[in-house]
Amino acid sequence: MMKKWIGLICSVLMVFSLTACSAQVNESEKNVSENTSAAAAENETAAQEGTVEQEGSNEKMNRQIKVTGANGETIVFELNNTLAAEGLYNQLPLTVEVENFSNNEKIFYPANELSTKDTPLARSGVGTLAYYAPWGNVVMFYRDFSSNSSLYRLGQAVSGEELIGELSGTITVEKVE
Repeated sequence: MMKKWIGLICSVLMVFSLTACSAQVNESEKNVSENTSAAAAENETAAQEGTVEQEGSNEKMNRQIKVTGANGETIVFELNNTLAAEGLYNQLPLTVEVENFSNNEKIFYPANELSTKDTPLARSGVGTLAYYAPWGNVVMFYRDFSSNSSLYRLGQAVSGEELIGELSGTITVEKVE
């Protein structure tokens, strides 16, 4: 009879033990899931802002370009870390004609087309630097604009954004080193 009781007690203890372990595993899985979800949300936000690091890159690139107008207006843009921004950066320096387009943007054409792979769409904002893929032009916004499925974000003005609307004629676009 004593052996039966000892066997029963051991069985009950094993069940409690397994239940406790299962609860700990479930809690660990929940924490991993929450951390994974938080990391995914952070990466999604970074992708929308165009600040996701390229694979294999250990540091975020903080490349800047300077646009100088015929009258000495200077606007500095910080580029995001995308193939499109890198493509523009690698074509510099450029001397090009800037054109008015609509009532909120100035545009110019780089020598070569830019790759928009993994480049986020541009969202409205003064000082936004973007690429309009169908026409192959770079856009500098001096007023708010509507989103467009073919308008990709390259960067943001960090100084001189109020001068974009004054640009006309020949401009130079060069790297800030």
